[in-house]
Amino acid sequence: QLKLGVYYRGNRFDFGLALNSSSFRIFGKGVVAADITANNMLYHGQRIDILANDRQEKLHSVYKTPWSAASGINIDMKRGQLGIAVQYYGSLKLYDILKAKPAAFVRPQQAYPDIGSDDFLRVKTGNKSVVNWTVAYEYILNSKFTLDLSFRSDNSFFDNSVHDTRGIKPDISTWDIYHVVVGGNVSGRRLSVSTGILYGFGGNKKYEQDGNLDEPSERNFLQGNRTITKASYYSIGLLFGVTINFNKKS
Repeated sequence: QLKLGVYYRGNRFDFGLALNSSSFRIFGKGVVAADITANNMLYHGQRIDILANDRQEKLHSVYKTPWSAASGINIDMKRGQLGIAVQYYGSLKLYDILKAKPAAFVRPQQAYPDIGSDDFLRVKTGNKSVVNWTVAYEYILNSKFTLDLSFRSDNSFFDNSVHDTRGIKPDISTWDIYHVVVGGNVSGRRLSVSTGILYGFGGNKKYEQDGNLDEPSERNFLQGNRTITKASYYSIGLLFGVTINFNKKS
């Protein structure tokens, strides 16, 4: 990946700009496997046992990262400093990270003759373009104490069209999450202590269920009637850090 950065330092503000190219593949190998068993399933009016199993190693792998651009500015104020940063990530069309070679996957084969290993054992992903940003402020009480406040976004780049394809989907968060940090710092001659509270919140208004146990049915492999629902996310944590400065020998 190619990276280019520019940084400017002024009397009242600092400014930076960074550009990252899309990634270049050099080499990569991977393993993909699945083992699914269903006993006494009702299929076309008769009870049968179904096995879907395969494992393939040393497969050609491709993992891509999109191009991105980031910019930030720090503004010096009388009693503090304000920082603002924005980062943009480009999109990536759906592609296969791993794809198995053609082979029988379902047994008995007549149960699902149109599904082979090359169709089911493929790891697909894609990225939608996304913008994330952050704002932070540090207030200087005196030479030893500072108060800090920050707010940042963590918007998901997950492409919902992955749900419409066969294969194995990577476990990537589909939620847009926002983080707030409130804390302070105490500085000494050789020791600095930082403490704070971290709070995160977010959600997904169109969250697709992986399964629904209320009404399981054999016609959909006991997954139930999956629906689109609303999901919420909350988290809280404590921040504690210690920095020790050692004397350097000349």
